[in-house]
Amino acid sequence: MATEGPRGSCTVGTVQGPYHPTAHPPASINGVAMAGPRCEHKNLLTPPPLSTVRPQQALVEWPDFVNSYASWWASHVLDWLKYGRHILVVHYEDLKQNLVSQLQKMVAFLNVSVTEDRLLCVENNRDGNFKRSGARQKGFEPFTKEMKDLINKYIVIVDKALRDRNFTGLPKEYLPR
Repeated sequence: MATEGPRGSCTVGTVQGPYHPTAHPPASINGVAMAGPRCEHKNLLTPPPLSTVRPQQALVEWPDFVNSYASWWASHVLDWLKYGRHILVVHYEDLKQNLVSQLQKMVAFLNVSVTEDRLLCVENNRDGNFKRSGARQKGFEPFTKEMKDLINKYIVIVDKALRDRNFTGLPKEYLPR
């Protein structure tokens, strides 16, 4: 999601929805980069990878995390939709599927000039040096029915709010089945 910030600065980041039990990466705010007088990069919130959550730990910490993060994610997106004046919604799945065209949209939205070579360089290095190798399978189901229902409720609310503002709704893999 990219938005015009205070005093002409811009906020750019990708907002990936709350971790849906059937979706593949866990929920995260991938980052917020601020363009303007100061330039920062922050990783706002990243849940513990499911592969590192031990069943005993999940009984205590995981329910609290899911309950607080799901509502935080929804209110964060809804606030941007309500108070943002100039918004570009970019879904993580769209970046993965069509990186260069999504980057072109973001560059145009921010009114920044970037050469085609620079965009192709990003495309050619999309895997990066810091990517984890291989997905580890979880050995247990960390989501209770109540957690899944809570997450699904927020997904439906955010999807409707996006569509009401004439944005693309959430990717289908996030929508409740």
